[in-house]
Amino acid sequence: MINVQTTSTTIESAEEDDKPPGKEQYLKLKTFGHINKLEPYVNKDWWKFLFNMNYLKTDADVVEDQSITQKEVIFIIDIMKKFSIVKESNILDLCCGQGRHLIELFNLGFKKLTGVDYSKDLLNVAIKRSKNKNIRYLQSDVRKIDKLNSNTYDFIQMLGNSWGYFNTIDDNIKALSEVHRLLKNNGIFLLDVTNGSHISKTFSKSSWEWIDKYTLVCRERELSHDHKKLISREIIIDLKTKNVVDQLYSEFLFSIDEIISILISNNFKILDTIIYDIDGEHVDSGMMSSRYVIVCQKV
Repeated sequence: MINVQTTSTTIESAEEDDKPPGKEQYLKLKTFGHINKLEPYVNKDWWKFLFNMNYLKTDADVVEDQSITQKEVIFIIDIMKKFSIVKESNILDLCCGQGRHLIELFNLGFKKLTGVDYSKDLLNVAIKRSKNKNIRYLQSDVRKIDKLNSNTYDFIQMLGNSWGYFNTIDDNIKALSEVHRLLKNNGIFLLDVTNGSHISKTFSKSSWEWIDKYTLVCRERELSHDHKKLISREIIIDLKTKNVVDQLYSEFLFSIDEIISILISNNFKILDTIIYDIDGEHVDSGMMSSRYVIVCQKV
């Protein structure tokens, strides 16, 4: 298996060749050039490598926009109020990234906050930004979080389309089983996941975006062979360092009926479903542009 997720090279190292680079040339060139089908080049564990400082830069127009975070947290708190989640409730943010939602919740008076993410890079940013804030962070695969006790949390959130990253549906269900284990009886789970039915019909097959004066991101997308996933490729070109990063990833495209069926089959009661779209102008917000928010309860 060739790992293509955090590949980088310098522009100078790319040798000129009329033949597009393929797998046999990968170790020499560190980038693929033109490829006809993206899916064969995706590492099934891409999520272990993708979420680093490049991610915070390329996705900054969404994940580093304070106004978006504030709107999302106000939206979340409105849901909390409906189900008697208060500032003293025990709250867990799975796939918390750089801690943007937890920090905002803390600033609004919530006292018992825990964040879990696999990315050490993002957790280091979260810890730095949470200085003098009483927020606990853990590094773990969300399918099995050994350091957290069962029946502990009143409210668990998994935001930003973080469910659906694992390669198989069974592995994604394992994450839901862990949510169920960690929730108190009748605890509330908020799942924020891409609107798969919408994205599968409207995704942009290619785009390019200047992140800043020196950084260009070129994107390609296609549906998987079974049309159940969106395969994405990003080529990040840094003109200052002359560095190129070529990374591919895949995410499930669930319909709302599929998500509800999976949740009910794994002992959750559906309380509410909402379509949540990002407001404002974004060059390419990708999978984040239209999402389902499903509120459910442990049963």
